[in-house]
Amino acid sequence: MKSITEKYWQKPLPFIPTIEEKALAKEFNVYPEIIKILSDRGIKGSRAIRQFLFPTLQDIADPATLKGIDKAAELVYETIMAGEDIIVWGDYDVDGVTATSLLVRFLRYFTSNINWFVPNRFIHGYGLHRAKLEELIYKSHSSSPLLVTVDCGMTNHEEIAYAKAAGCRIIVTDHHEPGEHEVGADVIINPKQNGCSFENDDLAGVGLAFYLAVRIRAFLKEKMFFGESAGEPNLKQFLDVVAIGTIADMVPLRRINRVLVKAGFEVLNSIPLPGVAALLESSDIQSGNITSEDIAFQIAPKINAAGRLAEASLAVELLLEDDKEACRKLARKLTRLNDSRKKECRKCLESTLPLAPNRPSSHDFCFVEKIDFSIGILGIVASQMVEKKRVPVILVAEVEDTQYGKVLKGSCRSVSGVNIHAALQKCGAYLLQAGGHAMAAGITLLPENFEIFKQRISEVIATIQTDDVRPGTVDIEMTVEKALSPETIQQLHLLEPFGVDNEKPVFYDQNVITQDIRRIGKDGDHLCFYKRGKFSNSKCIAFRFGDHDRLLRQRKTWDLLYTIAISRFKKAEKWQANLVDIIEC
Repeated sequence: MKSITEKYWQKPLPFIPTIEEKALAKEFNVYPEIIKILSDRGIKGSRAIRQFLFPTLQDIADPATLKGIDKAAELVYETIMAGEDIIVWGDYDVDGVTATSLLVRFLRYFTSNINWFVPNRFIHGYGLHRAKLEELIYKSHSSSPLLVTVDCGMTNHEEIAYAKAAGCRIIVTDHHEPGEHEVGADVIINPKQNGCSFENDDLAGVGLAFYLAVRIRAFLKEKMFFGESAGEPNLKQFLDVVAIGTIADMVPLRRINRVLVKAGFEVLNSIPLPGVAALLESSDIQSGNITSEDIAFQIAPKINAAGRLAEASLAVELLLEDDKEACRKLARKLTRLNDSRKKECRKCLESTLPLAPNRPSSHDFCFVEKIDFSIGILGIVASQMVEKKRVPVILVAEVEDTQYGKVLKGSCRSVSGVNIHAALQKCGAYLLQAGGHAMAAGITLLPENFEIFKQRISEVIATIQTDDVRPGTVDIEMTVEKALSPETIQQLHLLEPFGVDNEKPVFYDQNVITQDIRRIGKDGDHLCFYKRGKFSNSKCIAFRFGDHDRLLRQRKTWDLLYTIAISRFKKAEKWQANLVDIIEC
């Protein structure tokens, strides 16, 4: 069935629960529809369902199976006992910020000789930076400080070689794809490296930082480090930032990641870190009912705004701060930065979107453009353009680099089926730097190489790009009234966290009579309307459907595809239907 947005959807068959589905629904005290949703996602049988709905930290993989982690724990122990300095080097995105704060907070239990640094996106760029490394090593009181990277390091072989020559011992923790050159660190902890038998290579950087903390604590315990006066730190207290960083980095929310985030939600809903509590307060989010969307659309953007428009160190400082009033001030500052970021993104999208060709009439399989906006917002705008154009998008802007002079730095965002990181590897001859994941990456290149790079990356993507005409997935037919009932909301919350590889269920409601249609939002980009019900009407919000208001008014009856979400305003919470698409009856 084709929607008013020109997308195709597979209409769900009428659901008649089987005897087994009824039995499982009774066992877990949920509707059979919940069992059907899980089954369609490959979660079948009592054991698998129980592990998915009620995961525990006992379900995570053994840290010892991470290649290099035992040696890393030993290096940290030796450094602590010798009173040497530890330098934690992170990244400026949410994953890097949360990973940095976690490791610094954890290590402060054992030593005061801790220094940390997250680079400035505009000055230092991603990863290790030679000049800043020189400064940090020079200021260190140790002849052999321990450098620990989080969420970076795999492509910094030159900088690591310098740090080694300067006397550093180095632990690299990173989850990005290894580069072509061998990394000369003392230890590398990366599930993607050769010879690592860890069962999940989709951990975020903050997840790896947590695993390192787990192994360090165990190693210290084995060495009888904890006496009667020095208790072991409770690692569960760090899981709120693990949940935030993992959701923000858009890694698959299955297996270990699901366990960590689910446990992190418990902390978020009870006793979050003071900095996290201040961010929740600034977002009008009340503890006790936090969702993955709260993290993705409220908390993570505020943390990210620090690195996009100012200094990412502001966000690290917030997560390391214990004074509540200081946390509130920092949270308000990040909120103001995020408001500015939104305005800048809107300007950038409005000026860039018209430059992109329309598919499927065009033969262009990606969109690559040089624009005159801050590199701090390119990734967000690229993601927004991917959503609208459904092709990989690469946006670059000119900046001054301390090493190369004038360069183009940019962000790449992809679509399902196109590994943008692999595509970039085939264009390495035209790039100074490239790194990232299958769905997102960053690049640096000389301005004179832009046109040839643009041509080459388009040719590469054309060879792997296929027109995805597969219909979108609708999970099950369910009326808006039933979906918004307290019982259904409670049961759907068991499926959280939603995200990559565990998307929010999409429901289908037939022959819906719509009324009171009006445009909302600053520029009328969105719609608000009500579904007429037998006893009461149900509120529906259609984000980015503002241009369809006239069409919806032409007829009153439609088939709706929707999800449900919490609407929060001035500490008030209300569940509503969020439109995904509309189909003519």
